[in-house]
Amino acid sequence: MEEIKYEKLTLRLDKFEHTCVIVECEKDAKSVEIPLDVNGYLVVGIEEQAFKDCSQLESVTFPCEEDFYNHDSFASMFEIGDYAFNYCTALKSIDIPCHVSVIGRGAFYGCSSLVTASVRVGYIGPYAFCDCKSLENINPTDLISEGTFSGCESLKVFPVSQRAVIIEEDAFEHCYSLVDITIPKSVKRIEPLAFRSCYGLKRVTFENPCGWAWTCVYNDEEYDLDLSNPEKNAEMLSTMDFDDGCGGWFRK
Repeated sequence: MEEIKYEKLTLRLDKFEHTCVIVECEKDAKSVEIPLDVNGYLVVGIEEQAFKDCSQLESVTFPCEEDFYNHDSFASMFEIGDYAFNYCTALKSIDIPCHVSVIGRGAFYGCSSLVTASVRVGYIGPYAFCDCKSLENINPTDLISEGTFSGCESLKVFPVSQRAVIIEEDAFEHCYSLVDITIPKSVKRIEPLAFRSCYGLKRVTFENPCGWAWTCVYNDEEYDLDLSNPEKNAEMLSTMDFDDGCGGWFRK
């Protein structure tokens, strides 16, 4: 497929679909505005590692969803590929609009200066914000994949929405700044190690503390849990480990 240049970006054209994707950004870029289209080709995604190691990149702006949906190509979604912004260490904030439907695995891995993120997407891949050590605030999300916020040691706001069903393994590993959190009643399963080494946790309140149990990896037995004590919950969650034979918590 043909590739073209647009400012600091390189894009690949799909002439059949009349769309294009960003495949590379020049490493000295400091500010990038994602174009709505280039030469009439709607921009529908950012390829894997397209912005990797753009260590001077401070801001990225997306076009508004209304313009995207009203474009002549009628494309229905925009995807951010795996490790797309890997180690963009100067990036401080990101606002991802509704038409971005997928954030790939490790998309913002190692963005160590990222403080705030606004995300309104259907799918966030594993380790998407892993090692974003300065991240303090991100809006509640529906899907908490494996390692999504692992190593976000400054995270203070617990980003689990009222629609989240599962909190996967290592999701909040080493999130030392989480202190007092509430598990929404929508959550039905918490995987082992989800809160590993969250030593700052003091209180974990379950909106629905009834009917929970844990599975033993050694004998496949189930044991009931009493989750009425927030202080005790915090201690148990931060130390939940496969080595203790725990295969996860679930609501019956």
